[in-house]
Amino acid sequence: MATTTPPNKKIVILGGSYAGMSSAHYILKHVIPKLPSNESYQVILASASSQALCRPACPRSLISNDMFAQEKLFVDIKQQFVRYSPESFSFITGTAMELDHTNRTVSVTSRIGEVEKIEFYALVIATGLFDLG
Repeated sequence: MATTTPPNKKIVILGGSYAGMSSAHYILKHVIPKLPSNESYQVILASASSQALCRPACPRSLISNDMFAQEKLFVDIKQQFVRYSPESFSFITGTAMELDHTNRTVSVTSRIGEVEKIEFYALVIATGLFDLG
C-alpha cells in the first residue's frame, strides 16, 4: 500500500476576491502541473470571508433583480475549488495579521482568535486596495 507524503511547498494566497481566486485557479490548473514533482505543492487560499462578491455585477443588481439575481452576487469560495484534492488545495477563513519574510511564514487569525502560522514556499498578496492614510 502506497503512502502519500504531505506537500512541503506551500503557495499561500492572501485574499479571496477576484484576484486571489483567479490566481489560485491558474496556479492549480496551469502552473503546478508543469512543475517537477508537482505533488509536493499545495495552494492555500486565506480570506477574511468565506464568500466572494461579484463586484462587476453590483450596479446591475442594485437596479433590478432581473438584470442580475441577488443570490448570484456572492459565491462560496470553498465550493469553487471542490474539483481539487485536499492535498493540492486548502482554504482558510481568517485574516493575515503577521508576515515574517525572513522565516517565510504568515500568521492567519480566525474570527474566534485562533492563530495559524503557515510556512510558505511562495506568497501571493491579493488583498485588494487599502488606504495608507
